[in-house]
Amino acid sequence: MSEDVTGCALEFDAILRQRLEAAALARALTPNGSYTDKFLRAAMKRLGEVSPEGVIRMVDGTRFRGDVPIELMAAASQPGQAVGYLALLRRFVAQLEPEAYRRATLRGLLAPELAPVRFDETLDDAESNERSCAG
Repeated sequence: MSEDVTGCALEFDAILRQRLEAAALARALTPNGSYTDKFLRAAMKRLGEVSPEGVIRMVDGTRFRGDVPIELMAAASQPGQAVGYLALLRRFVAQLEPEAYRRATLRGLLAPELAPVRFDETLDDAESNERSCAG
C-alpha cells in the first residue's frame, strides 16, 4: 500500500483536523475495545513507517520515532494530534472499502458524532484544498 503523508495530503489532513472538533476527534480515534482498534493501531504504526525519517510528528511539535515501541505507544495515545494520520486513514479506508462506502466508513472512524451531511461538507472542503494545493 502506498500512502502519502507529505505534500498536499498534509493540506487535506490539516483542513480536516481544523474543521472537526478536537475532543470529538480524540474520542473517535482513542482505542475503546472495538474491532476498529487493531486497524487504528496498525495505521499509526504505518504512519511511523511512511513518515519522513520514520518520525511521527504531532501538531504541537512533539516527535515520536515510529520504530521505538514506547514512542509509538505514546503517539498512539493521542492519535488525533498525529500529523498525517487522518490522510493515512483516508488511504487505509480506500484500500479496504468499495468507493460507495468510503465516506461513511471514514466518518465512522473520524467523526461518528457528526451528521453525515456535515461530515460530507467538511470532507469536500478538505479535498478541495488538497486539489488546490496540487495545482
